[in-house]
Amino acid sequence: MLGLRYSDLDTSNRYRIDLNTRYPVDRKFRVNPRLRTDYRDNKDNDGSRISVRPSIRLDYYWNREFSLEFDLGGEWSRNKSNGVSDDTIDLFAILGYRVDF
Repeated sequence: MLGLRYSDLDTSNRYRIDLNTRYPVDRKFRVNPRLRTDYRDNKDNDGSRISVRPSIRLDYYWNREFSLEFDLGGEWSRNKSNGVSDDTIDLFAILGYRVDF
């Protein structure tokens, strides 16, 4: 899946590209890599922000109603304002379950 987004806001323009894929390993297990890139350009100053967020989700379907989900990923971002750049790196892991009824 490919997603494109553009937002023309009062204070900034925002752009997003989202690439999301799903690979069934077998009937009970699915791998879901994803890559999202965001860019924001401020209208009221020379500031901008770019971020890249790769992640992977693992889904295990216990049965038709119950599944386990595990997300692992990170985000690199660069904020620029008044000629100064600030880079950050964040990592995340999420474990959850889903019950469909």
